[in-house]
Amino acid sequence: MEITVVLIVLALGSLVLFPRWVAMRDSADRQAFRTDAARIFSQASQSALARGQAVRIAWRNGLEVQAADDEAGGSGTGLDLPEIGAEEGQAIARVEAIPGIDPDILRRGAEDLGEEVWSLTFEPDGRAEAGGIQFREGDRTFWFLVESDGTVREGLDELPLQQSEEWDAGELEQRA
Repeated sequence: MEITVVLIVLALGSLVLFPRWVAMRDSADRQAFRTDAARIFSQASQSALARGQAVRIAWRNGLEVQAADDEAGGSGTGLDLPEIGAEEGQAIARVEAIPGIDPDILRRGAEDLGEEVWSLTFEPDGRAEAGGIQFREGDRTFWFLVESDGTVREGLDELPLQQSEEWDAGELEQRA
């Protein structure tokens, strides 16, 4: 009889504690993804500078950094990304996607793209192809934005639109 009472108490305790443990683990996984995603954007920029060659970051069921293949469309189209495991296409760094966090907006310049073609290129001179990626985590969103000068910003809520830094010939720049 006493062992039955002990087993019932243990079962009730596990029913209360197990969901909390799972929620804490999921929260830690999501926070780790955000931290690793921020790190991989920084690593892409630093890799381009250190290697002296363009580096591309792309979404391929996770964020992945690879050396850009100039002969195969290194203009940042993302259409000719080499396969993982190919000698020239070895990933420099990768952050795996996790359940519960999905890309919501994938943007290059001012154009929203699909997952299959999104990528941004970091140049060896520190410049980068402007764009960003926004992730949805339940009812919250967070984003990473790459400026054309290679600066990477991150934030919450909606991915901001980038301001064009080019003017049509003949127009004057307004000064404040």
